[in-house]
Amino acid sequence: MMSFGSVERPEVAIWNPMATSKVPLKLQTILRRHNSDARVDRAQFLTNITLYGLRYTTSRKHFGNSCVLLGLPSSDVKVPAVIDSILKIQTSADTVEIVLAVRRYKALRNPCDRSSRFQDIGFSIWSSELGDLEIVKPGSITSHHASLFFKTAGLGAVISVISLARVSPPAQPNEDSDILDITLSLNYLNL
Repeated sequence: MMSFGSVERPEVAIWNPMATSKVPLKLQTILRRHNSDARVDRAQFLTNITLYGLRYTTSRKHFGNSCVLLGLPSSDVKVPAVIDSILKIQTSADTVEIVLAVRRYKALRNPCDRSSRFQDIGFSIWSSELGDLEIVKPGSITSHHASLFFKTAGLGAVISVISLARVSPPAQPNEDSDILDITLSLNYLNL
């Protein structure tokens, strides 16, 4: 399991050729578009990655932890996506990179229906259809998202998405924290 701090550091990833698997041809083509110099015939397929203390997984392992919002460099819009694969690839003889193969939810045909009416309450509406597989770097992930699928008369099957960026992992008490004192007090009172 890789864990990155405030700066993405893929060069600290360790390449283990014995732990690699053959990359399917379709995924090889997509990886070459991402990095034409990378060796893409073999990769280490990971089931999860931890970024800023939050665990992200492939959809096969845990669908909820694979639902992410991606930040686009050209926009303030956060796009919902699902993580299909997490791969460790060798980009040169001495450099390893971790990338994610994701599928974004497609935007609605009528852009004014997507999110303009709902921004004040923090959610957006997208098509329930997933797009083609694409490669993103772990730093593109801004947060997990929660979603609700439903059908509308005018738009058909859609998904409403809300960011879980404000939800944080549970605090872990340490010897200098107030939470440790509260935890000890509650345990003392058998609560």
